[in-house]
Amino acid sequence: MYQPTQQALTQIAGAFEYHRPEGNQAARYDLLMNATKQLAELIVLNTPASREQAVALTKLQETVMFAKASIAVNEVWDGPIMTAPMRYEIGDD
Repeated sequence: MYQPTQQALTQIAGAFEYHRPEGNQAARYDLLMNATKQLAELIVLNTPASREQAVALTKLQETVMFAKASIAVNEVWDGPIMTAPMRYEIGDD
């Protein structure tokens, strides 16, 4: 069996817990959802119903889910102050 690093355990704890919206997070979730909904409607209005359209809509759902998770998991609120410590470099999986 492998011994996970403390960083890995911290990332797991953050990813699998409930994150109540704080500050302006809920408003930003709404902005992301509304913009994504508009793009989904454009896709449905301008492409034929097909496997590719369904995949495009699924990927759009995944995109907004991960965008919202980025806010929920990575921001730390301390009263009116929000910080977002960099945990990953862009491109890390």
